[in-house]
Amino acid sequence: MKPNPKPTGKYVAKKPTDLDSPGENQKSSSAKPGAGRTAAAAGRKAKPTSGGIPAQIAGIPTMRIVSAVATILIGAVVVLGVHWYRTVTYNETLQVFSKTMNKALPQKIDDHLRIEETVVGRDEKTGRDYLAYKYAYTDLVARQVNIEKRVKELRAPLIKQYKEQKNMEDLREHNIEIRHKYYDKNGEFIHTIAISPKDF
Repeated sequence: MKPNPKPTGKYVAKKPTDLDSPGENQKSSSAKPGAGRTAAAAGRKAKPTSGGIPAQIAGIPTMRIVSAVATILIGAVVVLGVHWYRTVTYNETLQVFSKTMNKALPQKIDDHLRIEETVVGRDEKTGRDYLAYKYAYTDLVARQVNIEKRVKELRAPLIKQYKEQKNMEDLREHNIEIRHKYYDKNGEFIHTIAISPKDF
């Protein structure tokens, strides 16, 4: 599978698209007129697949979101094998792994979403390393995203991907947490979906 071409220049939306109505924890009073309406791209309710996973998420084919991450991983997974034979910490291996993936980013998933970069971090409470994928909605602001609905739609396919992708096996063996972090078109943080082997 060839990765999608790198977007040229900054994405400029013609008109904000309301893919989700505001969630309960969001102030609908701050929304612009019409913000509660469902966009045409997600107007029809997605039919679930045989596994209960929706065929589309906010107008974007579910498997396109998952496969985009897998495509980037394929280009960087060789790093894990090379560093396996060197005397380095796994954090150092993850740093190189992340930098290798970032050479193929940002990568457009659809007209509404793109992967910006990956980042290696360390949880302050547990002291464990994690690998974060940073996504950006290209035509939405934070108040337009129903967080509860979006997490419910995305979590199952992301767990399935991490559990079954062969090129993520080394990450699983080292019990690395994967954090999928989502931002709006202005760079404002929206939410995170954290996946680890304990979720399998």
